[in-house]
Amino acid sequence: MGNRILTTAVLLILVAGTFSCKDWFADLFEDEAYTLTRDDYTGHEIRTDGYYYHYNENRLDLVIVTIFYKNGVVIDGVCGATLLEFEKDFSDGSFYENNKDYKGNWGIFKVTNNVVMIERVIASGGLRKLAFIDYGEILNDTTIHIYKNEDPYTNVSSVKDDTLYFKQFSPKPDSTNVFIK
Repeated sequence: MGNRILTTAVLLILVAGTFSCKDWFADLFEDEAYTLTRDDYTGHEIRTDGYYYHYNENRLDLVIVTIFYKNGVVIDGVCGATLLEFEKDFSDGSFYENNKDYKGNWGIFKVTNNVVMIERVIASGGLRKLAFIDYGEILNDTTIHIYKNEDPYTNVSSVKDDTLYFKQFSPKPDSTNVFIK
């Protein structure tokens, strides 16, 4: 009997909260906004005529790709088995079709003084998605060392150690998406 009363009370509070504090309630589930702004990339520090890749540190059989576009958009963090499989999926359009609706793979990048910042809004265990920025040192136009991940809202950061290597490839997947304007 006590559990039923408690359950009813919680439901009434949630319903009342939904209608009386709509903005507060919605904010609990709203994705954080990107803190970087999308600008066209006109530099020469990194390459945009292919993709960067690295191997998952926990599973060396998984490749992770990062694709930079001249419009300031990046696809980052997509895992797969081999580079040849990625390239087949790029060519036949299935890569784009499989990723176009997943917000966590899309982001914005900026390059300043040989540092690339890659911001994505990724899932974080709850009902909302949180913004994070990876920082990478551009060693040359074909190699980037990702050294830090930071929450731009709290400035809490963690150390990363991923080296991205470039591979020229065409045609790249489309960069059109509904998440980044």
